[in-house]
Amino acid sequence: MGDCLGKAMMKVYCELLHRLLAGEDESTQIDILGQLAPFITEGCVMEILCRIAIETESHCVREAAIKRLKFHPVKANCCFINHARPGENPMVRRGALICLALMGCTTAKEVILKGLQARSFAVRLAASLNTGLYYDRDALDAFEHFREFKKK
Repeated sequence: MGDCLGKAMMKVYCELLHRLLAGEDESTQIDILGQLAPFITEGCVMEILCRIAIETESHCVREAAIKRLKFHPVKANCCFINHARPGENPMVRRGALICLALMGCTTAKEVILKGLQARSFAVRLAASLNTGLYYDRDALDAFEHFREFKKK
């Protein structure tokens, strides 16, 4: 009996992931994100929710994904930190840095400081959203450098 329930749940889980990745409309994506919440620790759901939060242009979809990811902040923040590192596509870095700010992550100082020095203005701007989470001289100096660089 338990095995049948497991297979039925797996089918639901797979169908939800497929629909989410198929690019449904905004309200449907938000609904699917809510339905996926019980599966967040299963397989690749955490990574997919992080990628949705990083790549979406919809503030509402990003907010819905972050709301679910905040229940597992350590794993979600690790995922965002990995995508915020130099070498990633600048728009992926930008999205990951925005997500780190929305998560209120205070363990990403290294990628924030590097983001403030990035070539891409979008990456620097997203990194600047995080500086208020750090109360130390390194973060303040990097933010001041960002502000001065922005003025030029």
